[in-house]
Amino acid sequence: MQIKLRGIIRVIACILAIAAFVIPSNLAAPAAVSADPGIMKWDTVSTPGDLVNKWDIVNLHGLGANTGQGSEIIDMDAANDGKTVAAVVRTWVPANTDTASTTGSYKNVIRMSRNSGISWESMVNPWSSESTFPNVFQVTFAPDDSATLVITTEPWGTPGVGPKMVLITSGLAYNPGTAPGSDVVFDGTGLGADETIRCVDVSVDYGGKRDIAWGTVNGTGAGENGGRWMVRSSGNFSSAIVQLNANGVPAATSSGIDYEAIKFSPTYGGDSAVALVYSDATATYFNVAYRDLNQNTTLDYAYGFAGVEVKNPASAAGSSPSWSELNRADLELPSDFSGQSSSLRRAYISLDAYNNGAAKLAQDGIYRIDDTTTYVLMDTTSTADKAIYSIAYFGTYASGKLLAGERMGFPCTATVPTWFTDSPTTCPIPCWYPALKTTTGAANQGTCSLSAKNGIGAAIVHWNGDGSLGLVATGSLAATVYLGQAGRLGGAIEVPGTAQATVANKGRWYQMQYWDAVNNDESAFAISRNNGETWNQLSIIDTTIDWFNDVAVSPDCTTIYLASVNRNLAVAGMCNEFDSVWRSTLNPNVAAPLQAIPPLGTYWERVFTHTTSGSCNVAQSDLPILRVVESCT
Repeated sequence: MQIKLRGIIRVIACILAIAAFVIPSNLAAPAAVSADPGIMKWDTVSTPGDLVNKWDIVNLHGLGANTGQGSEIIDMDAANDGKTVAAVVRTWVPANTDTASTTGSYKNVIRMSRNSGISWESMVNPWSSESTFPNVFQVTFAPDDSATLVITTEPWGTPGVGPKMVLITSGLAYNPGTAPGSDVVFDGTGLGADETIRCVDVSVDYGGKRDIAWGTVNGTGAGENGGRWMVRSSGNFSSAIVQLNANGVPAATSSGIDYEAIKFSPTYGGDSAVALVYSDATATYFNVAYRDLNQNTTLDYAYGFAGVEVKNPASAAGSSPSWSELNRADLELPSDFSGQSSSLRRAYISLDAYNNGAAKLAQDGIYRIDDTTTYVLMDTTSTADKAIYSIAYFGTYASGKLLAGERMGFPCTATVPTWFTDSPTTCPIPCWYPALKTTTGAANQGTCSLSAKNGIGAAIVHWNGDGSLGLVATGSLAATVYLGQAGRLGGAIEVPGTAQATVANKGRWYQMQYWDAVNNDESAFAISRNNGETWNQLSIIDTTIDWFNDVAVSPDCTTIYLASVNRNLAVAGMCNEFDSVWRSTLNPNVAAPLQAIPPLGTYWERVFTHTTSGSCNVAQSDLPILRVVESCT
């Protein structure tokens, strides 16, 4: 049971249908109950969390329990069709007949949505059941095909070692009940004990083929090499994998390079280019590789073996993060990027060097590289609790827009900051606009005080296919290499853990993504219709609904607002008892670009999340009241 009083509330559909005892005909409903004309008609309305397999709320509760098992989104990608989204979610998988566990366990599972995140379905059927499928870590679509998906997993039968395999499948997005063809692109052969896949990408179709690339990171312990990047063509998966290092050193030699981000050029069939972000023991670099597509080999690099350091150009060499200081890098390319042309060789890069709240050991932020010239678009180096976890660019070389999501959030308000600029191409330092209504996450952890920004939110941002929707996914299990992070058990109970940032275990950036989910952290998949100015949570929401305690209907009866309660325990400073306001609408002007799908209650957006007292440190009430003014829908 996902929520305590789940169910279909007898709403009351225009319950308050406001004075007239006749429901207006424009309030869609299923089959009308037989009644005389002019008599109030009643129907049931599905409410948030009503359908378990819809995955709008994902916080599995035991009967009578006040807290659930929680869920965390650890990766997400959006396809080019504007509606297909894939996510990797750490969640509780109950015991099944095909698992050895008698109680269930946490797993990193794949979920696919074909309606912009309104509902989700399982993605493992081509390979195995969900309870026996290995943990998944990364997911990426082909840029020109929503039915081609590439994922990384741990090896079958070897849990806990991180991502070492690459799989590709075609047709899965549209045939969830069948077993479409799938291929193991890479089975992990040859990787060192601590060497794991850190980044993965798939190219556009060129002549009926696609290339798949992935980069690895690794400690430099005895007998192990640095990371490497590899490419394989889907036209011939049986061919030998070509292993390459950005500094040109053969893979058999310890090069000490970790590959943090990789992207095929959007014009790969023409320029044969692959963009790379990699780090060594000193700094982080950007480079562009030129490939021979017929021979599946790399010919040269745009900037030689050294690359362009990703840093403030006024700073000394080595100011950017080393491999032991870089938690995560993100790389975005304009749609007309060309690696062969210096005038179109532009990239956007974010670096996250968060250091567990202490002063950072290297520069981080958001950078734009125009060929060999670097611009600092957002400098977060001097702000200890601010680090950019991901970025998303939509546009061409000349014009575009950029979203950014932060690593850390505010537990007291369950919010994770995001940023937007509409001038990343023209200004050396663009104007940034913070979200006015932020997305949710980062609760039930850290310090529960109003100003504390010490909950992990790990905001992963994207644009949908046509740029009309901003997308963000949050979760409390971030990619992490900094020292001192404690292991976390369920319910945000922190216990001493293993420090992660040592030379010998840099490849274990994924370690947090094996931990239990943090229940009631309010992490979620959310959408923005106004370029990140405001966010509404749509699904995969880690919250608790104990009951609904108020309802309001718009004057035109096309929109219902519903208030839900997470039962409070009269304990101050918990930061895990957030109440919510939900909206379901049939008004196309409100829903667009999502569909307004009848009947009312088909899906809900969470439009407000809050504590009912003035501060999260004060014991909460359960008495919110809703009203809708006449002009609002």
